[in-house]
Amino acid sequence: LSLDFVNDITGWGLDEWKWALAVMNLGLFLAIVAALRHSRWVATVHAASEEAEVERRKTLLVIAHPDDEAMFFAPTLLALGDVHDLYILCLSTGNFDGLGEIRRLELPRSAGKLGVAAERIRIVDHPELQDGMDADWPRGVIAEAVTKAVKDFEIESVVSFDEYGVSGHPNHGACARGVAAWFAATDPEDGYRAWALVSTGLARKFLGFVHILFSIL
Repeated sequence: LSLDFVNDITGWGLDEWKWALAVMNLGLFLAIVAALRHSRWVATVHAASEEAEVERRKTLLVIAHPDDEAMFFAPTLLALGDVHDLYILCLSTGNFDGLGEIRRLELPRSAGKLGVAAERIRIVDHPELQDGMDADWPRGVIAEAVTKAVKDFEIESVVSFDEYGVSGHPNHGACARGVAAWFAATDPEDGYRAWALVSTGLARKFLGFVHILFSIL
């Protein structure tokens, strides 16, 4: 089916088609916004009705650097905050550029906006867990830090990166391997849960609103 044939039927020229596509994109955007607002309202109502019946779970987010909580996990934290008590274990100060102390102070302020209180945040500064693209973080050291945080905070669920780590940063992937090592050593009867943020391909990252539809479906 050629464009000339369609133009003959509709009588539209190139400018008319541009306007039509613009209106279609606007309609798609408004439909997605409406769907998201509706789903968030339904989720909020459901959470409110269930909160009195279901005991809140203590959930630990394991990240590699200060700012990971905002760059990669903000939607997760905001979604879980209604029904979970949230904690953060940050495995480094993010001192690659010598700004570790500044970033250490920024993390509680950022996390506070996402519903995580400062007293529920632990930042690790271990010599084997230093920020860097060439740093090879031992999974045993990470698993030990996770084990301690789980015990101290009485955690029930852990959330972290997957093996690729969204951006491909090796420290992110190390988080996944360390959490996996911790989880493998737990007793199934203890009922711990471990979740990973699934990385997406480069194409889907730049599909804009179409990516939202893929995520919803």
